[in-house]
Amino acid sequence: MMIKQVQKAFETTKAAQEILTVAGAEILKSSLKTAKEMASLYQEAGQQMFSLGKEMAQKTVELTVENQKEMLKTSGQAVKEVAQRVRTGEAKAE
Repeated sequence: MMIKQVQKAFETTKAAQEILTVAGAEILKSSLKTAKEMASLYQEAGQQMFSLGKEMAQKTVELTVENQKEMLKTSGQAVKEVAQRVRTGEAKAE
């Protein structure tokens, strides 16, 4: 009788081990798939951030160049106006 109980316990343990092995493999497979998908998302986000940073840098340069052009234009006009007033003897600003 004891041998039957030991045999039954052995078979139950063996069956449980097989079930848990299959479940563990599925869990591992699912975890690896999830990790791969997350890595893909981070890669895509990184590429988008790089593109955005590149675009921001380009627009910053364009804005800076436009600002410099305006500064040169405005200061050139101011110098011309000062020179004109010195020539004509005007002292007041308009």
